[in-house]
Amino acid sequence: MSNKAQDYIIDYKTFKSGIYEFDYHIDKDFFAMFGEPMVQDGDVDVHVTMKVSSAGLDIRLGIAGTLCVECDRCLEPFDMPVDSLYDLVVKFGDKTTPHDDADDMITIGADDDFLDLSQHIYEYVVLSLPARHVHPDNPDGTPGCDPEMLSHIIITDDDEDDDEFYDGEDMDDEDEDGDEPDGEVPDDGSEGEMETIEQKLSRDPRWQKIKAKLNNI
Repeated sequence: MSNKAQDYIIDYKTFKSGIYEFDYHIDKDFFAMFGEPMVQDGDVDVHVTMKVSSAGLDIRLGIAGTLCVECDRCLEPFDMPVDSLYDLVVKFGDKTTPHDDADDMITIGADDDFLDLSQHIYEYVVLSLPARHVHPDNPDGTPGCDPEMLSHIIITDDDEDDDEFYDGEDMDDEDEDGDEPDGEVPDDGSEGEMETIEQKLSRDPRWQKIKAKLNNI
């Protein structure tokens, strides 16, 4: 199926009570419909089951495939697998009626003839991603991230978002208590003060890209 806006519009008023199924394939053309999406590309199958009744629509979305995302550790793109199920309840009635679980329930007014699934599919596809995006390890157990970038990273814990960036210099230049070696002056020219992490990182040519990424998290 092509990824055009009209492909996701359901003329629900033409459906009798019963269960209907729709299949969509999500790729970069789909994400391009959203201007600057969080995900730029993907290879995802979305199976939609819709139960039509006089009260509304009960919709289940099954999402399975891969999404191309930027690694939080090395900033390189990679394909992350996703596999999720979501339920969306569509009620017929007053749009102003509040719902206890508004994220999974919407209301269609009497004047609405169509239901556009595109925005809902996009939101659920993005929601299927885990909070942290990191390359999976290689079969030999080594990190799957860009080796060049890993040379600037201290991986402190694979399960926590606390990897540290450094500029590749010998970390043994400092004494065990954190002081500069005797007789040496910090690179920033100040006497008696340790060079800050920010000052060290500023010498890394890739730090601006790293910093921009961190500011957007």
